[in-house]
Amino acid sequence: MEHATKLVFQGAFLFQSQTQVDKGIIISLWETEEDMQRSKPPENIASHLARIGELTIDANQDVCKVLFQIDRPPASSVADRE
Repeated sequence: MEHATKLVFQGAFLFQSQTQVDKGIIISLWETEEDMQRSKPPENIASHLARIGELTIDANQDVCKVLFQIDRPPASSVADRE
């Protein structure tokens, strides 16, 4: 079973509040919850993890499901409306 050995990380978002700079949100995107649970940080970001640890002292973690996704329209659709 190929999926069991290959974790599918799909990206991440890091948000910082503009009004409360000590608050933020980190959202990581995974193919499955199992992929997320089995994951570990890539070596090329290890140097940044200490700083993230400093920023996440009062962290809450949750697993959420996607209710719906809105994709950006293709560039040709945007150009057609102009």
